[in-house]
Amino acid sequence: MTADLPDWLPTPGAEAPIADGTLIVRRSDDPRAYVLTASEGRCEAALHDGPLPDDAVLVPGPGDVSLPTYADGSALPPLDEQPVFAALPWVPEAMVCGVLTLTDGPFGERGFFYRFVEGRLQEMRLIDDPPPPGVPGVSPGAGMQLTWHAPWDRWCLWRTGELSGEQFLEGATIGGTWPYIALVQGLFEHDEFRSGRSTLPAVPSALALLRLVRWGQDGT
Repeated sequence: MTADLPDWLPTPGAEAPIADGTLIVRRSDDPRAYVLTASEGRCEAALHDGPLPDDAVLVPGPGDVSLPTYADGSALPPLDEQPVFAALPWVPEAMVCGVLTLTDGPFGERGFFYRFVEGRLQEMRLIDDPPPPGVPGVSPGAGMQLTWHAPWDRWCLWRTGELSGEQFLEGATIGGTWPYIALVQGLFEHDEFRSGRSTLPAVPSALALLRLVRWGQDGT
């Protein structure tokens, strides 16, 4: 452990193959906050001095089952999309469970479990052990009808509308039967979801620094 820095932070000078940026983070088992900075492919960490800004990220420590959030209590993307999905129109028999894993993003190897009932989101949660990439046209099983893996940076471009749904899927690995693939694409491309998504805050590129921090129930 570097002097004055806990070992759940990245080692100063560690590789950070993301866009340059700064992220303030605090873990629930540490009263102090820290500044992470990415510059020219490297990461630095330092103690944060001063009030905690609203856009600082709070992450759970070992044994803490809470989700990471911003300091003002708002949800991190894509978790902030839950109210938009929950308000989609009611569609009979539009029921599907699936897991989205965003590689090279803030959440590391974790995935997002979605459960839609009658076209509306009923449950969304972060899972530590998402299923591996599936085979197109084959059901992943285990209570899920769909898995998809996509790069974080392409997901960010899709969220802002710079990529269409079709373009986003081109960079993804999807496992599931075609009817469920079509259903999920319809939900994610529904006009009301796209309209609601456009009102959400932009995703800061520096949020990707979070993947260099050890957090969660086991501190990893």
